[in-house]
Amino acid sequence: MTATQKSGEYQVIDPHLIADPYGGFGRIRETTPIARGRLWNDEPVWLVTRYEDVAAVLTDPRFANNSRSIPGNDTDYQVTQLTRLGIPKDLIPYRTEMMMHLDAPDHTRLRKLVARTFSMQRISRLQPRMTAVTEELVDALPQHIADDGTVDLIEHLALPLPLTIICELIGIPQQDKDLWYVSSDMDNAFRLPRMLQVTSEYVKEMIQKRRVEPTDDLLTALIQTHDDEGHQLTETELISMVFLLVYAGHEATSFFAGNCVHALLTHPEQLALLLDDMELMPGAIQELLRYGTPAFFAQQRYATADVTINDTRIRQGDLVLPILGVANRDPRKFQDPDRLDLRRQPDNNRGIQHAAFSLGPHYCLGAVLATQEIDVLLRTLFRRYPELSLGVPVEETAWRRVPGIRRLDRLPLRLGTPAA
Repeated sequence: MTATQKSGEYQVIDPHLIADPYGGFGRIRETTPIARGRLWNDEPVWLVTRYEDVAAVLTDPRFANNSRSIPGNDTDYQVTQLTRLGIPKDLIPYRTEMMMHLDAPDHTRLRKLVARTFSMQRISRLQPRMTAVTEELVDALPQHIADDGTVDLIEHLALPLPLTIICELIGIPQQDKDLWYVSSDMDNAFRLPRMLQVTSEYVKEMIQKRRVEPTDDLLTALIQTHDDEGHQLTETELISMVFLLVYAGHEATSFFAGNCVHALLTHPEQLALLLDDMELMPGAIQELLRYGTPAFFAQQRYATADVTINDTRIRQGDLVLPILGVANRDPRKFQDPDRLDLRRQPDNNRGIQHAAFSLGPHYCLGAVLATQEIDVLLRTLFRRYPELSLGVPVEETAWRRVPGIRRLDRLPLRLGTPAA
């Protein structure tokens, strides 16, 4: 299958690109590395597909996340889009003032407030709790076996593990985490209005409770920053921060967990290498990220000046969409890039330079947390169930058919005989 062009432009909603994103965007990468395209709302965009070009866009401050950073423009285009979706005016700021939608200096200010929570030192202290939660969930998997003999990894392990951990970090009681599980799909246009209404009211109630009874959690720390230094964090930014941390702190990790297990089970020789030498795990996770990142697109960027990338002139105000998935399989950057190789060596001793967590100032704040959770999940799951196998034929794997995301809605597995 090949992607079709309309008036010389590629449509990101082209069924061929959605069904086979690596093949479709890979062909675009090799023929037109910076191509004209159209987004789902028919807005024109530059599609950037080669690794070096993607890295240039993500690290160049002339490409902004917010349209208000374009000189002479005071309009936040996201407000317009959310209004069209029927989001009430008073709820829109909870989405638009999320850190991921902001540029310096606001993005820098907000990121500093939470960066320490996600440091390697802090995350390492969470490992015993991660291990305990993972073991509890893995122990319970047999209780969820369906009539056909399979159990869904996404529903019963990949989603609840990171959701439990991020809720504990923030200070959301475990009895309330199901609210976020149900409402977590923030990119679902049909759910978004109700989700924002319910969860914003919940967070406001939590803020009032923490002011009366502070605890040792991130929410209390953010409230104290707001109350003591209001110029550092507004009330709207506080609520938006909770939304972002819950959303980004569990959904992407759960998608990646599913992709990891699927990749290993469909590459038995690589799985055998890993099970034979668990010391490979840190590098294996980086290779699995490169090979199967769930975030196939980066967040779109706006050119704040005329910029030339790979001999292509991008004008001020133009939209640019970095395609992370195929940048991570660019043969100019990675040898034999379509092959999963858990022994893949770092590039020039600088680590495996994939873009799965983005690059530049918007590099994923929770990267250390996510990789640690995946590490614990994979070790625990395959140690407990060494006979683990796919529960459906590979061709029946339930990949979500939406542009920009490479994730599994379900991953039915057969557990086999548990280890003694």
